[in-house]
Amino acid sequence: MDAELKTFGIRLTTNKYELSKEITKHQEDSYKKSLTQAADPPEIIELRAQLLEALGQFLSSDNKETPHQKIRDWAHYTGERASHGGIDLDQALKQITVYRTVIWGECTKELEEKHLSASTILQLRKTLDPILDEICYIFSHVYVEYNKQVIEKAHAKMQDLSVPVVTISKDIAILPLIGELDATRSKLLMEIALQRSIETKINHLIIDLSGVPIVDTMVANNLYQVISSLKLIGVEATLTGIRPEIAQTLVQLGIRFEDIRTRASLQQTLSEIGL
Repeated sequence: MDAELKTFGIRLTTNKYELSKEITKHQEDSYKKSLTQAADPPEIIELRAQLLEALGQFLSSDNKETPHQKIRDWAHYTGERASHGGIDLDQALKQITVYRTVIWGECTKELEEKHLSASTILQLRKTLDPILDEICYIFSHVYVEYNKQVIEKAHAKMQDLSVPVVTISKDIAILPLIGELDATRSKLLMEIALQRSIETKINHLIIDLSGVPIVDTMVANNLYQVISSLKLIGVEATLTGIRPEIAQTLVQLGIRFEDIRTRASLQQTLSEIGL
């Protein structure tokens, strides 16, 4: 039986390119289209051939560890490539069934030609099925982790855009706020204002509110906390762009900014500091 397994392993390795093309024939047209958008067809054939070769080496080798590691590396690499190429995970995982179909098709041919016994085919299934299952697991795990990293990076960029601190000189930076300041964004305002002030080593931060439509009690209190925290690290803050209607609302709410430097416009503040 071991001799037959080794012979079949050699057959997989020898016919890897023909079998790779056979896999293409069995795949859905929608998957072929998405796959070719992510990579060139010759590269796809080569990737499939690499897996078939690793499987063949696993069956034909007395030392299983090296080919088994090649199989894991293949699953890891293709999982990352699929995620990067925008291929749907469920669609990609379905293609492992195609590998099974083609491999068992080769088994059937070998059985008909009496190169393999029925007991050897059963042994092949016991050997290869867990490996193909492991490929699915590694592939999906890498795919999800890679997507998670991409989402986290995108989220970080969105945060930076949501609360952008722009340095305009060695000691001065502007934080122009646009849009509604909800609880989540107010928390980001605190974190990023402090972090960027320390990173850039500024001593004056201009917070421009001209693009903020509403400043209610929560927003005013959050701004007050931000400015107080900036003072603790030696950064003076100036509020600009408080429109008349917002100023009236703040007075009606009983919110005072007497101990905080305020100016009508960003232009006025920049003129005062000589910029």
